[in-house]
Amino acid sequence: MSPGEELLPPRAATWPVEDQALIRLLRVALATLPADAFTWPPTANGSRFIQAMERHRVTPFLHRRLPAGVVARLPEQVRTQLQASATRNARRALARVGELTRLVQQLGAAGIPVTCVKGPLLARALHGDFGARHAGDLDLLIDRAQAVRADTVLRAAGFRRSQPEFELTPLQQHKYCEVRHEFGYFSADDSLRLEVMWRLVNHERFHRSTAGEAPDRVTVGNLTAAVLPAETAALHLLLHGADHGWFRLFWLLDIALLMQPGRLDWPRLLARAKATCLERVFWQGVLLTQELLGVPLPEGL
Repeated sequence: MSPGEELLPPRAATWPVEDQALIRLLRVALATLPADAFTWPPTANGSRFIQAMERHRVTPFLHRRLPAGVVARLPEQVRTQLQASATRNARRALARVGELTRLVQQLGAAGIPVTCVKGPLLARALHGDFGARHAGDLDLLIDRAQAVRADTVLRAAGFRRSQPEFELTPLQQHKYCEVRHEFGYFSADDSLRLEVMWRLVNHERFHRSTAGEAPDRVTVGNLTAAVLPAETAALHLLLHGADHGWFRLFWLLDIALLMQPGRLDWPRLLARAKATCLERVFWQGVLLTQELLGVPLPEGL
């Protein structure tokens, strides 16, 4: 048994050694496992470890937070990938910020207020830097009454609608907006996926709990944008992760950072989860974070 292995959850005993090593590294990065408790497993395969690291989209987080002494113990192949992947992600994140600025301004000029969901602004708020979290899609929340108009603006700006990818009649548009909660788009060069939502999720009680809620506002460079209030954003992250079966560990990293002291009033968030029939979702995310990443339960839970 390697140092730190005994601190992993029992279920990890059946996992590939590369996944076990990844969990231990994430714990070191979160300071829930001492740095000197990590050693590279002699039977681990570097290529398979890199695949796991990229699949879970945790490379930028590890690159930013791992102590230099721990990085030095990793195989050269892994160290090289950490640096290269983090550099690519940082460039992609900055490009996302620029594109987000352009979209917020274009939609705002058309009289369509937007609220930014997750994305680079979440990365900056939770991780301290745009490039410290995987830079993926952009998500925008608008009023349902503006959905068709926003679609026209975005397609005129060069975006290709992919969800739904076929044209809708006015009646179909109305019905689609009733049943679904978002339009999906790709940029002209397919380098960016954009989701424009009029409900955060198709969960009626959660949606009703956010109705009329005033967004917070942040300013980053040339961008002044609306963002979700902290508690709504946290509950949405829990719901989003559960909806996707938590199949990527970087979603749990968001929860781990939210569980740090002083971030949130967790008992109040639990009460809201109960009121919106999301108590199971709440505990699933919190207890997975505790079990896999070693993060203590917040005070009051």
